[in-house]
Amino acid sequence: MRKIVFTLLFILAVQPAQARAAGTLRVVCIGDSITQGCGHLGKDTDPPTYGWRYAFWKDCVAAGYPVEMVGSIDTGANGTPVYANFNGQKFNNRHESRWGWNTEQIRDQLKQTSLHWTADLALIHLGDNPEPQTEAEKSSDPEGIDRTVKAMRDLINILRANNPQIAIVLRAPDGGSARNNGLDVAYKKLAAQLGSAASPILTADLPADWVADPNQPDTDTCDGCHPNSKGDKKIADGYFKAAQKGLRVFSSSRVHAAQSIENDRYAIRVEAAKGGFNIATRPGNKVFLTDGKLSGPSGSAKAIELTDQTFGNGKGIEISYPNGNWETFALGYFEDARFGLEAYADAIAKVYSIMLHPARPGYCTWYMEKNGGCSNEKFLAEIAAYAAKNLKPFGFDFVQIDDGWQQGDGGNGPSKVFSAYKPQGAYPGGMKATADTVKRLGLTPGIWFMPFAGNYLDPFFKDHQDWFAKNPEGKPYDTVWGALAWI
Repeated sequence: MRKIVFTLLFILAVQPAQARAAGTLRVVCIGDSITQGCGHLGKDTDPPTYGWRYAFWKDCVAAGYPVEMVGSIDTGANGTPVYANFNGQKFNNRHESRWGWNTEQIRDQLKQTSLHWTADLALIHLGDNPEPQTEAEKSSDPEGIDRTVKAMRDLINILRANNPQIAIVLRAPDGGSARNNGLDVAYKKLAAQLGSAASPILTADLPADWVADPNQPDTDTCDGCHPNSKGDKKIADGYFKAAQKGLRVFSSSRVHAAQSIENDRYAIRVEAAKGGFNIATRPGNKVFLTDGKLSGPSGSAKAIELTDQTFGNGKGIEISYPNGNWETFALGYFEDARFGLEAYADAIAKVYSIMLHPARPGYCTWYMEKNGGCSNEKFLAEIAAYAAKNLKPFGFDFVQIDDGWQQGDGGNGPSKVFSAYKPQGAYPGGMKATADTVKRLGLTPGIWFMPFAGNYLDPFFKDHQDWFAKNPEGKPYDTVWGALAWI
């Protein structure tokens, strides 16, 4: 999805004297045992390891960032440690980390598990467990860095397929080995190659004072590998510093809300970015304010056209509104309105945690040359059989019959009696028989129809003229191709 500049800022006025940012940052932590944590390291008497995820979450809570940890797992290895509440909040322990797994294994697992959550920020700590190598691979890449980096590249693509605007922080393992040092360099190169304005990638620095020896009094590990609470804090702070410094997800808001007690009015000032934007080249950009009650008598909305005068080079705009309990403020710059609509939809999905099912690949008969786009019993059975054999293994799921199967008189678009098929048409055996054929092949049958359209001149609707919405002249509304609306 191509975007020029997009800013979506939310102001929730719970009471006249309060205004706070709404929306929660969804964070997924991806890794191996260093990230997952455990109830004990082998013996029941061993102390638990909490994983740096918990320390990172506490950093966010302490800084006032509303975050939600996401992932398909909420357990540790060898039992789950008890995570104490922090500042009155509960740690949900969701993550995508698996004890002892390498980067390729995590990548392959994410192909499925990432379908069940969406993250705004991914923190990745992988590389401690190298991929198995062939003798040829060992001779050309003794430390196995190339395979790990390739798997990391694939993993990033999986995350971006889920959310094209995801922000990512990579981190190599600690310890100072040739492999870990090589991964640190390789991850930085990968971040520079793949990072973008829409989906930035940064790397977290490794602490120079890391002490791996568990026998040292200032050790950062329990066993030379797995961090203790002190080590977890060092790792978490590195991730937090990278995210806070370089990623938009933790950038400070440029919206200020204030209240005037004497007249009970809010004022919002939106400060322009340094250097401003050339609003004249992006016509149609607006600021929208709503009180969330547009359908009621007290509802109101306000749209302010943005111009170089109102939002020019380094300037800002001030908007005042009375007694509103206004909820949402959105500001966007787009060279094409379609990009803006897509960005707005993405933002709404993020704020309200909307997760759509993955798109289902299939076939629609609209592009069939014969029978007005609906195909027919013979050809549809052949298409379904071919798809079931050759395309279903790749995810092909449905066959949909389009316009032309239904009864009714035409006029301004298709026939509009969708409660019956045409016995003399392309499906003389009936639609159920064709649907059963598709289902027997393991596919889903689909059919196109317009549930709220009809033709008031069609004899079918002769005794149902009250179904049609009327215009001010008392005639049924007539829309292009879609036909006459009914209610």
